[in-house]
Amino acid sequence: MRLVPTTDLKDDIKVALDVYTYEGNLLLKKGSFITEAIIEKLLLFNLNYIYIIDEFCFDKNADWNPHIETYKLIKNHILIEQIGMDLTHSKHGLIDLAYIYDLREDLLELLIQNQEEYKIVYTPIIFSPHCRITKNIYIAMNSVLLGLKLKLPKEELEFIFMGSLLKDVALHSTNVVKCRRMHPYLGYKFLQHDYDLDDKVLEIVLQHHERLDGSGYPFKLKSESISKLSKIVSLIEILYDIRASQNILYGRYSKKQFEYLLQYDKEILDVFLTNVELYSKDMMIQLSSGDTGVVIENNYDDVFRPVIKIIKEKQFSKGTVIELIKCPKLKITSILYFPED
Repeated sequence: MRLVPTTDLKDDIKVALDVYTYEGNLLLKKGSFITEAIIEKLLLFNLNYIYIIDEFCFDKNADWNPHIETYKLIKNHILIEQIGMDLTHSKHGLIDLAYIYDLREDLLELLIQNQEEYKIVYTPIIFSPHCRITKNIYIAMNSVLLGLKLKLPKEELEFIFMGSLLKDVALHSTNVVKCRRMHPYLGYKFLQHDYDLDDKVLEIVLQHHERLDGSGYPFKLKSESISKLSKIVSLIEILYDIRASQNILYGRYSKKQFEYLLQYDKEILDVFLTNVELYSKDMMIQLSSGDTGVVIENNYDDVFRPVIKIIKEKQFSKGTVIELIKCPKLKITSILYFPED
């Protein structure tokens, strides 16, 4: 299946997954076919992307994607926004976090049961409103998954989930408009004062924008001063930002640059790179040769060089399978949603 922006959809394309509204109500059933009226309805409900399936989708066992599970968490946005409003109006201790704890347990059970099969993946913001909260749900899921791959104890996975979900709570306050780089500290102080959260959760909130070379904020901490759990969340957030800006295109962003930017603990970085799917299977791409291809496998020796199957020929024959790691001069130049005419 392939994720396509709603504005790029075409008539008679088949829907790959059930589509839900932001409130969790079923909007469109799996197997439905796209029409102009359906596109208008999707836009009306602020749905930016949906999954489709067509003749160019070759992955018969689509890997887990955070989007599929996000509907179980999406209603949680009201709770997180309310905490932010409390921060704005200096209210204290009014929110019961029990619902978040229940959701955390459901997610941990799902991830623990499927930790061998699941990969760390990126999904763009599906819904227009509340983008920051939806992003943090994705980051929480993938951070917990990375923690599982690192074989962390369940208690630390719980800390990762809570810290990821609450790390930007201060950004929901109008008090941080003029000092956004202080939002980790403001969120930390507010949560520390008003909520019964473990110190390791608060550390994630405080340190999630720190970088190992001291270039982060708010305190320019270096590697030895940043907690391991904060490093995990920070790494997943960097992945999200790289993909969101489409800077995964080879030539704009190389594996060497990626490692230089992160300068991460070898243990964390090695596990991350062997479990991340930087390019989703069935993603359609344009090659520097002019050929159009679809990602059929990821290459964990170099996550920036996946295995491609040609679907529209220019230099290579249709159906040719290319391992980009063996073709150093061949580059991915753009991401497509449908073959260009």
